[in-house]
Amino acid sequence: MYSFTTARYMREVAQPAIDRGLAAGGRDRNGFEVRASPFVVTDPDGPARERAISAVREQIAFYASTPSYRPVLELHGWGDLGTELWALSRQNRWAEMGALIDDDVLGAFAVVAEPEGLAEAIRQHIGGYADRVGLTLPQGSDPDWHAGVVRSLKETAAAPGSWSPDIS
Repeated sequence: MYSFTTARYMREVAQPAIDRGLAAGGRDRNGFEVRASPFVVTDPDGPARERAISAVREQIAFYASTPSYRPVLELHGWGDLGTELWALSRQNRWAEMGALIDDDVLGAFAVVAEPEGLAEAIRQHIGGYADRVGLTLPQGSDPDWHAGVVRSLKETAAAPGSWSPDIS
């Protein structure tokens, strides 16, 4: 799956479509993998965290300006936001678009959590629909920091009795 989805969209639209497609092809869920790739913000300090949130708002605005992603917005009642963002993109007003992504929209598309609570926050955000998780980190974020986050998530997922998707 692409990063521009929500757990609600997956539950109400994508998963039923996947199930119908598998059934039509005479297949079951075995051997079929659903991948989630939520936007993630988990920077350790205030200024870096705020820059990361701003960058994720801009990424969400970019995707939301794309008409083909409008069904995700419409499901949540944000169709007008997509229209406004599309119009701004056509006017090349990219710098203004991130400011239109409020906390509700941010929370639907992104996981914003402290590092020690990140694995649980991702689990809650995804809602169990994914077999594999990839992290979509903000552009310009510290790769060394995020490599440590990925290691930590893999360790958490490997613990007995924990949520255990494949993490990449």
